[in-house]
Formats: sequence, C-alpha cells, structure tokens
Amino acid sequence: MNNCIYHPKSPLNWNWLEFSGPDTQDFLQRLTSIDVKNLTPCEGRPGFFLNAHGKIQAYFTLWFIKSNEYAFEFNAGSGSIWKQKLLRLIDQYTFSEKFCLNETNQNLFAPTWILLNSEKILTLNTYRTKTLPHGLRLNNHGTQSFDLYWYTLWGAFSEKQKWLNQTFLSNSVPQEITLETIEKLRIAHMTPCVDHEITENTIPLEIGLKMHIADNKGCYPGQEVIERITSLGSPSRRLIQIEGTGLLPFPGEKILNLLDNIEIGEVTSVMRENGKFLALGIVKKLFANHGTSVKLQNGSNAIILKVSSYV
Repeated sequence: MNNCIYHPKSPLNWNWLEFSGPDTQDFLQRLTSIDVKNLTPCEGRPGFFLNAHGKIQAYFTLWFIKSNEYAFEFNAGSGSIWKQKLLRLIDQYTFSEKFCLNETNQNLFAPTWILLNSEKILTLNTYRTKTLPHGLRLNNHGTQSFDLYWYTLWGAFSEKQKWLNQTFLSNSVPQEITLETIEKLRIAHMTPCVDHEITENTIPLEIGLKMHIADNKGCYPGQEVIERITSLGSPSRRLIQIEGTGLLPFPGEKILNLLDNIEIGEVTSVMRENGKFLALGIVKKLFANHGTSVKLQNGSNAIILKVSSYV
C-alpha cells in the first residue's frame, strides 16, 4: 500500500489528554500496566488501567513528554465514553496526589494519522515522540496496528498542512484515505479497537495485547488475574479472524459451532472485499483453532484464518 494520511473524525474519536505534576510518575506506575519508571523522555508505550478482575477499564498510549509531564493518546469511543471512564478512574484513585489534567482544544490541536512504508522517511524511532516547530507534535506508534509505520501528527490544521508539504514536497504528500480503508487495514492486521474487541468485559490476553502489560514492574490492579491466566496456559476466550461468503454479518452476530449450532462467540468487526467478508470475533478457546469451519447466526459459513497470540 502507498503512503497515506487520515484525518480522524466521527465515529473515530481520537484524543490527547495531558497529565502533569510531581506525583504523576508514581501514580501511573502504581495503577497502569506500563513500567512508567523505566520510560525515558520522549518515549511512549501502550497500556491499560485494569480492574481487579484483569478486565480493561481504559486503553491508551502513554507518552513521557519530559520530567513530570505525560500525555494519554487514545480513542475515546462512541460518545467519548472511554474518555469519561479514564477521567473517572483518575478521579477515583486520586487522594492527596499533586497533578493536573489538561484537555486540549481539538480546533487548535487536532490529530492527523500518517501511514508509511518505511520508518526512514520521518527518522523517528518506534514509540518515540518529538516536538516540531509551530506547536506540532509527532508520535511514532510503529507497525503493530496496521503493518505500516503509523504516526500521529498533532497541531493546528494549517500548520500540519504546511509541514506535510515541506516534508514530503507538494507533489508527493501521502494520499488521503477514509475510515473504511483504516478499518480494512485494522481488521486484516487483527488490531483490536475500543467498542469492538475492547470492552469492559475484555481481558488483554484474550485479544492478543499481552505485550502491553509490563513484566516484573510490581503491583497494579488486575496483576494477580493476569499472572494466573499466564501460568494456566491461556485465557478462556481468544480473538480470531474469519473469512466467509454469503450474508455480511454485523458486530454482535453470534458465531456457532458448525457441528451442533452451539454458540461459541460473537463477531466484533467486519468488512467486505472481493465478494467475501473478513471479520474479527472472540470465541471460546476450545474452538479457536486455525482452519476450523464455523457458522454465523445469519446462516453464512466461515473459516478461522488466524488466532491471536496470548503471550
């Protein structure tokens, strides 16, 4: 795929929330899945707030801007529900800590996604952030989400356009794509998304996001459950990618065992391409096997192409 850009807009609700103060590091180290104390300035990591049952309460990339200054970058979801959850969590766990939250003005500091075939183009390493002139900020999220190098560029629209024209030259600025294309890339790469695969009932290990939980960082909410699941071998549910023909399923559609029509899970995301559909779903681990045929509630047949890793 060629280099491209996307300007997030409804229903994708991309947010930036600044978090600063003398107690920010200790607060984040104690309550998130990230080893915050070992982040270096201008480094970032995806992570979670989990509850005592190991289920996701908030999902974000945390950027360490400089001493005592961090920022959450995240999809706030439909109706900004996930942003509200994040703010409530911070308020719930705050006692006498000294820090403040700053919600940015989206008219002055809005996101643009840049998807590139090579990391050499922008010379910014994976999970690094840097300040650019004219109030711009560039973050490199690496290739884990789209199999392309994914950058987020924040700032005023006019300044972003100038920077893009100068960086890529006016005749080679990446082509603009739609949310539909973003979704196709995401589903093809089995990348979980809030309000789809990521819900309050989801444990990170079920959807292939174990890599966003730091090992040996010390205690955090949900740690015992995560370690217990890891020691037992696998979570009770797994994220799968299925391909099928027939009627297009919808998120929430039941996935059935082909032999006896027993419900084994549900579809979470779907796209149609070349006369077939490709979908993500979460199913019971006993049925999460590559090559297994399944049936959907609408009568369509499908086959499991991939199963997410839980380690």
